[in-house]
Amino acid sequence: MSSQTYDYLDGNAAAGELTKIFVMDVTAAEGQCAHCGATKRFAEANLYMQGPGVVARCTASAGPR
Repeated sequence: MSSQTYDYLDGNAAAGELTKIFVMDVTAAEGQCAHCGATKRFAEANLYMQGPGVVARCTASAGPR
């Protein structure tokens, strides 16, 4: 058994901050990855929140969303 540590959260982690900007639930919105073309809900993205901003990456290609 291997133990992996992940340095990301799922897209739902941004829900609170995004409701300050958008009226609708952005985590349920679908988007298309510019890198691989996969279409997924924002809630499925990997969020990296260690820096001064939030970076969302596609789970299919690890590219930006």
